[in-house]
Amino acid sequence: MRISKIIFLQLFVMAFFLINCSQDSSPIQPNLQNLDDDFLIYSLIIDSLLFVPGREWIVFLDSTETWTFPPQDTAQFPNLQQNTIDNYVSCNQISSPFRINIDKSLKSDFISWKKWETLGGWDGFYQNYPNSHGLIGFSKIGYNETENQAMVYVSTNIYYLAGTGYIIILGRGENWQIDQIEIIWIS
Repeated sequence: MRISKIIFLQLFVMAFFLINCSQDSSPIQPNLQNLDDDFLIYSLIIDSLLFVPGREWIVFLDSTETWTFPPQDTAQFPNLQQNTIDNYVSCNQISSPFRINIDKSLKSDFISWKKWETLGGWDGFYQNYPNSHGLIGFSKIGYNETENQAMVYVSTNIYYLAGTGYIIILGRGENWQIDQIEIIWIS
């Protein structure tokens, strides 16, 4: 059963990656390695930064976020390669469905901001998702040409005017690891 879920996730990721990072718009072509890497990177971020023991729920936005990387932000990331930025920008022109299977001892769900509104905002959200992390959003992942550097945008929204956006830079030696995390907005 677990293997079929992994195969389904890989096929799903491959489909949205191929649709949204096509040859016409991306200097770096998607390949099967990137599909595995997407899952590994999202999982690493969830395990390292978002999984908090004692929480009951983790709730994700059901679509990727399209946060644009402003050129002036490159000074914050001295080791970030330009082709990683270019691929990130190219892949994040439009939002795509987002799903990831997490094998944790907590419940997970995927909702839209429209669904959040129908729940009644934050009060309704926390009634439906008690003791949750809030609402977590991810962008698509941008890679450099040698596929040993990646960048991703992550947002955490926990209440009205209470949220944070991050850019996370990852590097790969033997395994992917988080090299840098920068807060790029906070409210």
